[in-house]
Amino acid sequence: MDRVKISLRKESFYLNEGGAVIGDICFSVADDWYFPEKDWDDFVVRILYWITKSLISLIFKENQPQETPFMEGTFKVSIYLNEKEQCTINFIEGEKFFGDKEIIHKTTTVPFESVKSEVLKACELLLKMKESKELDFEYDYEKLKESYEMLCKCQ
Repeated sequence: MDRVKISLRKESFYLNEGGAVIGDICFSVADDWYFPEKDWDDFVVRILYWITKSLISLIFKENQPQETPFMEGTFKVSIYLNEKEQCTINFIEGEKFFGDKEIIHKTTTVPFESVKSEVLKACELLLKMKESKELDFEYDYEKLKESYEMLCKCQ
């Protein structure tokens, strides 16, 4: 079974003019495949917030797939929770809404708890950086903190 990770490079993080945290964030599967690509530069806190919200929605709406887009490009991750507490994750490029063809680059199935653990670990990194003032951001901080706390409480 594949292992899915959220790869973050904290040394790449910086605040843009609007105060949002930008930096390297991507998914890795089996430590050798990356989506959208290795060291993808995007809105780190916003994407983690959206992923966290998607996992919370999966818990309460088990049969409804959840999609999390990246801010840059037409990349997204679709996550579906099956009855055996397994997540099927599709890594997609393109957007039907804009007339593009959607390309599923990879599909993998992993335990929900391992995905939840990866997301919580990534959130903890950003929250600790904020609390220690290593990265002093406000943009989306409260949303990330609240969704992190809610996901921690979900069983």
